[in-house]
Amino acid sequence: MSIYKRCSVWWADFTIQGTRYRKSLDVTTEREAKKLERAEIEKANQGLLLGKITDVGRLDFGPALDEYLHERHSGFGRRKSLAPNTVRTERERSAPVKKHIGSIPVKKIQAETVHQYIATRKQAGASNGTINRELDLIRGVLKKAKRWAFMSDSVKGLPPGQTIGRAFTADEKLRLITAAKGNAAWQNARLALTLALNTSMRPCEIKSLQWRDVDWLDRVISLRVSKTAAGVRTIPLNTEAYAAVLELRQRACLLFGDDLAPEWHLFYGTENGGFDESTGTYSRPDPSRPVRHWRRAWRSIMKAAGVHKARFYDSRHTAVTDLLQNPGVSEEVAKAIVGHVSRKMLERYSHQRMEAKRKAVAAISRTSSVETEYSASKDEQLTAPAAN
Repeated sequence: MSIYKRCSVWWADFTIQGTRYRKSLDVTTEREAKKLERAEIEKANQGLLLGKITDVGRLDFGPALDEYLHERHSGFGRRKSLAPNTVRTERERSAPVKKHIGSIPVKKIQAETVHQYIATRKQAGASNGTINRELDLIRGVLKKAKRWAFMSDSVKGLPPGQTIGRAFTADEKLRLITAAKGNAAWQNARLALTLALNTSMRPCEIKSLQWRDVDWLDRVISLRVSKTAAGVRTIPLNTEAYAAVLELRQRACLLFGDDLAPEWHLFYGTENGGFDESTGTYSRPDPSRPVRHWRRAWRSIMKAAGVHKARFYDSRHTAVTDLLQNPGVSEEVAKAIVGHVSRKMLERYSHQRMEAKRKAVAAISRTSSVETEYSASKDEQLTAPAAN
C-alpha cells in the first residue's frame, strides 16, 4: 500500500486480495492523501471499488485470457494500437483456447496441459500456423501470470507448414459459381468470388474497393490499398469481372440512388456491424463502411458446390495459377496483374505448372532421341562398305 505524487497531485496505489486499485486522490498535501487512501482501502474491502485483477493465477484461464486481450486491444502499454483485423483475428483465435482450457485455473496450467492442447488441435485438423497463433495467446496469459518461465523450455512452436493453398479445377470453379447463384443472400460472396477469379485480387483488396477506383471508360480497376507496395496496381476488367461490377452498381443505385459518392464502397457494410441483438433487427446498409466478411456465405457455397477444404483466398491462387499456365502470358505481365515481385512468390503460385514442365522435359527427351538416331544413321553411312 502506498501513495505517490504525480504532477503535484497525490495518487493511491494498493492491492487487496489480488486486485489492484490505482486512482488519483485529487489532493496536493501528503496528510490529506494518506487520509483519503485509508478511506479508499475501506471501500475496496467492502467491494465498492472497481479494481484491476493483477494476480492472474487466481483466475480460470478463460477470464484471464479475456483480461489479457482487453489490455492488449485497448493499447495498454503500447505506442501504437493494433489494427482492427488483428483484434478480430485474435478474438477468433481465443475461441478454441477457451473451449479446451478455459475452465482450468491459470496456476494449474503446466507444460503437459499445453502439449495436450496442441495434440487436440492437430487432431481437429488445425494447421501449424493456426496453432502457433493460439499458442501466442496462451504464452501471453502465462507471462502475465509469471508462469511461462517454468515451461518455456519444453513448450515450443510448431514448424511452419509448407502448404501453399490450392487452385480450383475448371469443374470446381463452375460448381462454385453455379452454387453461389442459388441463394440471393450469397450475393456478396458470389460477386467477390467472380472478381477474385477474374482479377486475382486479394479479399482485403476487394473489400477496400471504392467507386472512385473504377474507370468505366477504360474498364479497369485501380487498387490504391493493398497488402504490399507491389499490390498497388491497375487491373483490366474482363467480361465476367465487368459484369460483376455493373451488378454491384445496380444494387447500390437501388439502395442509395444513382448519385454514388466516390468514397463509397462497392462491398458495403452496415451501420452497427450487422445484427442488433437488443432490437432483433439488422442494421441499415452503410456504403461508407466496408463489408467485414462473407465467411458464412462462402462456407455455404462450398457445401452446396461439394468443394471441401478450401479458403476464399484460393480463388486468387486459382487466378494466378491460370495466368502462369497460359503460355501467352509472360511472367512480367502476370506480376503486373497480380502484384507479385519476387521469384520465390511466383514459384509459390506456379506449383501447378508441373504438367507444362513435364511436356518441356518430354520435348527435350524427344529432341535427344532424334539427335541420337541421326548420329547413329550418320555413323552407319560412314562405316558401310562402298557399293561396287
